[in-house]
Amino acid sequence: MTDIELVIEAGECNGLMTISVTDKNRSFVSRPTLCEGINKIKLSTVMPNTLIISLENKNNRKDTILDSQSQKVIKDKYVKVVDFIMDGKPFPKDRVSQMFEIKTRSNGMIKTSYWGFNGEVTIHLPHDDSLKTHLSNII
Repeated sequence: MTDIELVIEAGECNGLMTISVTDKNRSFVSRPTLCEGINKIKLSTVMPNTLIISLENKNNRKDTILDSQSQKVIKDKYVKVVDFIMDGKPFPKDRVSQMFEIKTRSNGMIKTSYWGFNGEVTIHLPHDDSLKTHLSNII
């Protein structure tokens, strides 16, 4: 078994997003209750595997507030991965920011660790152990 820890930041705007985490075989389902700010999600899974994270509860018209003059985001409902740790070994921050691809319902595929859309994130873990995954350039 490989231990995985997702450290995520949850942004609040008219509530929080909801997430569920499973794998390609649906051998487990985790539905953590998020709090505004930093949250830690701990999982154990067999590798190779694919993790699937479903994101819900974002209304793009109500849950992103823009400054009326500059059109910059003032407040947003989102989930952002700030750290990805496998068997106690964190991935480099620059790699974490680009290792996730979200399939959104409204904007197609986006490669980012900032999830401000309803959709599904797939994390491919193609190797049989965490060290091989750390050393690969696949994710």
